[in-house]
Amino acid sequence: MLGFRKVRKYNSRIYDLSNTNDFETFYHLIDVLNEFDYAIQNMNILYTADFGKANIHVETKERMLEIWLIKNQFVEA
Repeated sequence: MLGFRKVRKYNSRIYDLSNTNDFETFYHLIDVLNEFDYAIQNMNILYTADFGKANIHVETKERMLEIWLIKNQFVEA
């Protein structure tokens, strides 16, 4: 076995960007994920039509990032 890991997909909860707490949390998560760009296979930010709500979709093979995502309320897609 060569140790290849399957790409796992995670989704955040839906953040209401009109709420100050959700807005700060959402953009803090994006800032942190941008720092881990070497460990992310793919990252998408999905907004509603009016940009009032959004969630984050992340694909990764890295176990440490998976643990961080789960601790920050991401669920496996």
